[in-house]
Amino acid sequence: MAHSLIPFTDLPRPLNRLRQEMDRLFDRMFVADEGFDGGEMLVSPHMNISETDKEYEVSVELPGMDPKDINIEFREGDLCISGETKREEETGDKTYHRVERHYGRFCRRLSLATGVDQDKVQAEYKQGILKVIVPKSERAMPKRIEVKSE
Repeated sequence: MAHSLIPFTDLPRPLNRLRQEMDRLFDRMFVADEGFDGGEMLVSPHMNISETDKEYEVSVELPGMDPKDINIEFREGDLCISGETKREEETGDKTYHRVERHYGRFCRRLSLATGVDQDKVQAEYKQGILKVIVPKSERAMPKRIEVKSE
């Protein structure tokens, strides 16, 4: 008996989003990224993702980071943002009563739809927010088709 299998990439949009979220969850739980020690706590900075007809915009909260310590790359079709937030040097004359900021290595991986122009990606770090603009390629942009009448 032959069954028709639907590839994961052809799922309806809500199911595809669920699959992507589950992939991220399992990546964080079971897969250590390159260069990461499985024993270290990985920080997961907050991220906003928006889309227009022409581009994706990814904003990541990275307060107090030096832009030199932020790594942005495309890997196997995914946008990967990684780095390490470092704890301030403690001095012997301070007693901390509460430490709520997270420190450690982070890696956020985001699957974008096919058809992005990797050569024109721009990144800017300002007031603790990293903004990455990923333009869509010409063929990925919506194209209006004129309806002709007789």
